[in-house]
Amino acid sequence: AHVPLVPGQEDGERLTQLKHPLVVGLTVAPDRLVQIRRNRLEGLNAAAALGISGVDGDPPTDDRPPVDALPAAELPVGASREVQVQGRTLMMHRVDETTVTAFTNVCTHQGCLLQVVDRQEGPAYACPCHGSHFDVTSGKPFGGPARKALMDYDAAVVDDRIVVKL
Repeated sequence: AHVPLVPGQEDGERLTQLKHPLVVGLTVAPDRLVQIRRNRLEGLNAAAALGISGVDGDPPTDDRPPVDALPAAELPVGASREVQVQGRTLMMHRVDETTVTAFTNVCTHQGCLLQVVDRQEGPAYACPCHGSHFDVTSGKPFGGPARKALMDYDAAVVDDRIVVKL
């Protein structure tokens, strides 16, 4: 959608208003707008391509308090699932009674959204775009074109709840 001219804008120049959870309210000039498939817009590549910082692609900081993600009972030992936490989608895996891993849900190859898949060897996070797979405990890629590990978040089980630092 286009928005009207704003003060300081050259005559005839129109800005494009993005309407997406990662970039709500961001207005960019047409020469900065990158045409990216919808599933990539939700990923790190879109944010980087648009020159955005402070969104899902930034690593978590230690000074942030953990936030509640879900009841521990909803992620049994050995299970993996996608979890919505304060507007972010994370991939979580319950390693044991007290250990949980959490990663971004964005493939490091080209920014497509990951899915949990059940394999004979156990669960993995898989990219439907180009076939990359990621280990649920380390976030390291195996198979497919991805070479970088997923960005991880600190997560833990605290009093029957799973918490994560965003």
